[in-house]
Formats: sequence, C-alpha cells, structure tokens
Amino acid sequence: MKQLAKGLLVFGFTSTVAVTTCFSQFSFDENGNATGPGTTPGYMSVEPFSGFLALTYTLPFGVAPGDLVAFEGSNTTVETDLIRFLGNQMWFFSEVETNGPFADAADVGIPPAMIPAWFVNETGPEGNNGFIWIPSPSAAGDPGFAVQYNFISDVPEPGTMALVGLGVMGLLVISRRKK
Repeated sequence: MKQLAKGLLVFGFTSTVAVTTCFSQFSFDENGNATGPGTTPGYMSVEPFSGFLALTYTLPFGVAPGDLVAFEGSNTTVETDLIRFLGNQMWFFSEVETNGPFADAADVGIPPAMIPAWFVNETGPEGNNGFIWIPSPSAAGDPGFAVQYNFISDVPEPGTMALVGLGVMGLLVISRRKK
C-alpha cells in the first residue's frame, strides 16, 4: 500500500510539473476563490465601463482587453456569465439567480459586452458548471504566454459540499477499520 501511495505521489508531482511548464493554469469561481501562481482572492469593486459593483480579481500579469460571454450549454440565447479583462484585472459578472437560496458574489447582473468579445459555452450540469478558456494571441485574457483559465460558473451549494465531505469522512473511517 505504501509503495502504491509513493508511486501515485511521484506520478502526481511529475504530472503537475509537466503541465505547469507547458502553460500556467488559473481557476476562478463566483465567490472570490482563485488558484494559480500569484493569485489572490477576489474582492468587490466598481468596474469602470458598466459602473457595476462586481467581483474583481487582480491578475499577476497584464492581459489583452476584452470580454468572454458564456452561454448556458449550447443555448446561445441565454447569457449566464461575462468575464471582462482589462489591464491586470478581471471582473466576473453573472446572472442574478432568483430561484436559489444562496447568492454568489458575482451575481450582480450582466452588462452589455464590450468589443472585442469572445463567446463560449458552459459545460457540466446546472449548479456545478463552468468553462475553460485558453486565449489565442490577442484574445481576451491573453498575457502573451500560454495560459489556461478555468471558470467555475455555478459554485455547488453548501449542502452539496457537506454531502461530499461526509462521504470522504465515511471512506476514511472504513479504510481505518480495515487496517
């Protein structure tokens, strides 16, 4: 068992090094959580073009300006999110959820897209979906080097996360009893 764990650890570390040397990966969600080299948590600030108070992330590098407009799956008439890049900042706008008990920090409404704008489709089940953006040269969010953004559009509700945590704890208890 220990050899398997060591092998998996070496494989995971090697894979991580290989992937991060190819491009930088960043992940952002609708509640201010961010991961990636040099990232900091999101905060609320006024976006200068729309005047909306919106979830803001300060990136560790400057990027090409522009908007990403996300649509609900393959339905290209329902805009669910807009990500605006400008300088070294990124604003995350999301549709206002009226039927859910919990509002995410980004749920402030969606302003009109700026020119230039790029369009993406969300993937995953409603309540736990998002999209990946790998900008081409000069596209919105392009820092001039290979980068991948993972945007988590709908953050799972606390009840879902509690069930996942309970399941993990149950697996730990079962594995300890087998020893």
